[in-house]
Amino acid sequence: MLVHASARNDHDSIYPYTAEEQLAPIFAGEEAALIARGHNHLPFLRQWAGGLIATAGSVGLPLDGNPTAQYLILEQHPSGWHIAHQSVPYNLEATLRRFDVTGYLEATGAMGRLFFREVISATHLVVPFLRAYHRWKQESPLSLDQAVDRFLADGR
Repeated sequence: MLVHASARNDHDSIYPYTAEEQLAPIFAGEEAALIARGHNHLPFLRQWAGGLIATAGSVGLPLDGNPTAQYLILEQHPSGWHIAHQSVPYNLEATLRRFDVTGYLEATGAMGRLFFREVISATHLVVPFLRAYHRWKQESPLSLDQAVDRFLADGR
């Protein structure tokens, strides 16, 4: 079975540590020996209900700290599936130049700066920032620019 996130929807997050009881409703009734998926941008392989869940990583936006193009090679053999995570360097500098050359950074402001940092570091920043910003706004008024500056100043 090939899915973006899960058999249920395109938003289910699954991690190596996701509990078995949480996986049951996500893949209810699924009997595939292999479920290949993406969504989390983190490559991993895990056993589940007698089969395997292989999460590919990401060609364009890896979030495991490794800024490379990541993908899966899946080969079916008589003895079962052979699964190989691949990680291929690409011209990150050219990608980063495009942020400036296209006017993306100027047009997108604070969130563009945050996304730029996410691409550089290959780490998850946008969603954690949005969670922090929501909390901070409850405490006191804060502009988006101020919040991004605060978030990035915390060593991200």
